[in-house]
Amino acid sequence: MNADPDRGCWRTGTHASNGFQQFWREWRPREGQYLPVLALHGSLTQSGMWIAPAEAARSIHMLCPDQRGFGLSEDSGSDSCAEFAADTQALARSLLRKRYVLMAHSFACSIALEAAHIDAAQVAAVVLIDPVVRAGAPPAAPAAPSDALPKIFAAFEDAERHFRATEEGERPNDGLRQFVRDIMMRDGETGGGAFPLRRRGCAGCARSPHLPQAITTCSPRLRWCAVRCWCSAVA
Repeated sequence: MNADPDRGCWRTGTHASNGFQQFWREWRPREGQYLPVLALHGSLTQSGMWIAPAEAARSIHMLCPDQRGFGLSEDSGSDSCAEFAADTQALARSLLRKRYVLMAHSFACSIALEAAHIDAAQVAAVVLIDPVVRAGAPPAAPAAPSDALPKIFAAFEDAERHFRATEEGERPNDGLRQFVRDIMMRDGETGGGAFPLRRRGCAGCARSPHLPQAITTCSPRLRWCAVRCWCSAVA
């Protein structure tokens, strides 16, 4: 994290709650005029995914935790959506202490909606990026298991090729390279990159009761948007 000091600075720490130590990183802009944003990463990443957006936004205070079992946070051994949401609420009350915006990606959108439900007085808005929404009746038979993710890539270039082949859309080479280095954990033995999770992902989050109701939820205010326009939620 080599941020321009004229724009702001990063700081990191850990927060003890709900039986585990949670790592967090925080972008503190030199001049902030918006509500702070608590940003939740999805199931194959960690808080580093928000480094580039935070620095690009410049003037928005962002608190970005590694969720339980991901990145540098401890693994509590459980993964219900309610527990992830309780972690979010505890961190916000400890470090933000005022109204804030919840932003989440992928499966963490379920966590954001659950957290907004239990802490509606403090959550001013919710931003959901690529939310996973159940649509229609479940299939009669379970889907065939997908190919297992490699645990460790021999080199970061291998991780870049993996994301380029498996993710939808096109990423500029420089953007993909930065993204991989922001979210992968460097393996101390091989020097390669490892996915930042020690669990199967936010499995419990897919069972959140809030996603099917998301479009009709009125309070707190709900915004469905892409990364490029998320700043409008905190203006």
